[in-house]
Amino acid sequence: MTPARNRVLLGVTLGIALGASVRTLAAQSRTEPKEDVQAREDYFWLQRSYPSTDRPYAQMERARAAVSAQRQRLSNFSAGVPGGWRSLGPNGVFGADNGFGGSSSMLDIGRVTAVAPSSAGSLFIATASGGVWQSAVGGYWTPLTDDQCNLTIGALTIDDADPNVLYAGTGEYNVNSWGCGILRSTDGGTSWSQLGATAFKVQSGGIPRGSASFGKIVVRRPAGGTVANTVLIAASNVGVFRSVDGGSTWSYTLVGATASVVGHPTQPATFYAGNSDFSTQSHRGIYKSTDNGATWTILPALPPVSVDQIDRVELATTAAAPNLLYAAIGNPAGGLAGLFVWDDVAGTWTRLAANGLNGGAYSNDFGNQSWYDLALAVDSHNASRVYLAGIRGFRSEDGGANFSLMGGEIHVDWHAVAVDPRNSDIVYAGTDGGVFVSTDNGHNWVSRNAGLTVTQYYPGISVTPNGSQIMGGSQDNGTHVYTGSMFWNGFLSGDGGYTAI
Repeated sequence: MTPARNRVLLGVTLGIALGASVRTLAAQSRTEPKEDVQAREDYFWLQRSYPSTDRPYAQMERARAAVSAQRQRLSNFSAGVPGGWRSLGPNGVFGADNGFGGSSSMLDIGRVTAVAPSSAGSLFIATASGGVWQSAVGGYWTPLTDDQCNLTIGALTIDDADPNVLYAGTGEYNVNSWGCGILRSTDGGTSWSQLGATAFKVQSGGIPRGSASFGKIVVRRPAGGTVANTVLIAASNVGVFRSVDGGSTWSYTLVGATASVVGHPTQPATFYAGNSDFSTQSHRGIYKSTDNGATWTILPALPPVSVDQIDRVELATTAAAPNLLYAAIGNPAGGLAGLFVWDDVAGTWTRLAANGLNGGAYSNDFGNQSWYDLALAVDSHNASRVYLAGIRGFRSEDGGANFSLMGGEIHVDWHAVAVDPRNSDIVYAGTDGGVFVSTDNGHNWVSRNAGLTVTQYYPGISVTPNGSQIMGGSQDNGTHVYTGSMFWNGFLSGDGGYTAI
């Protein structure tokens, strides 16, 4: 979703094979108008609901269930029949940069919504269209949820008490795509249980609107406890849900869209939630709970931000300064309303200067789509090191007063920043182009996308008459051509579309 280009929803990308390669187009100018992301979403749903104005979530869930029931039969059929189904990839895409200053030599793949490094050394990620994946100690990637109810995952969390216990929130808060509850694994992702299949259903005028889409999940297991008495606090596009029995039952404790929830590092029953209620402005703000999420109290107003200036809210805490709460506030226009820190002992907010977010190589490096891409993290051992990201990523070494650009060589549109629990020098980024890692606090980055198969393709895949080439337009990763390798070649940047040969 790079904003440096204006997307055309009904456009056609025409690939002409002249010789053995297709010329890579240069990134377009930063002066071109930004995309209309909302119009794209509206068109997506228009295709699926016309002539009705109601989105058919219930029908879509029934269709997903029917597909799930057939998967084993199709798998058996493919395995036993010569020429059965096999993956064509891509397992990575070369040659199409993101059109916003990144490197065209960096391997990209598709949107990563959450990154969860494990204390045992494995790396888990959540993706917008490919489910949950695992890489064991820097190795190749393995898909973990291909047979689950939904491949759209918006939140992913590991239980600190046991790295084999994972929770994945289906649906994606970033684009308000509905899910089917929360998935739990107790064996490192080998098998999963569906939690809250009916607890998260949303009603509008008596019409089922699907199940909530998740942004964050916080896991708190009591000392000496088990999965059965673990506390879960889940933030979603309709509010905050709470479970005190590991997800077996749920209660709805805070109304209003909530992108982020975090726990106090040293007070197990204390949590914070960032509310940006879509319909009731007076509900917006930062909330605190001291009873494991059963009840919530709104914190004092953010000076000088008024409630009508609050949109998406991202929160972060750190063990290095456990009584501080960091809050990045997106505004309704899509930019940053401000970066703040709450001192829980003093009971006061301080607005941080957050200098250096804009005015770099492009006129607006942080960007104006904070409702879609906004990420915040603080170093677990150094509270002065703050990571803040929008379209591009930034690092502060002075507690949020000043920021410098980081990861300018990787794909833009950041959705997650995660600090490795074993070594805080290691930082992960989840972006529209996949997952990337830095081992020096964000100064240098490398791609970790080889082997992932999670690219979102729009309708309009085209194939040459002899099948030697396949083309498809992807979400924010350009238009790609397959010629036999699992690593596809890209030849246009930005959002792709229909293709024709």
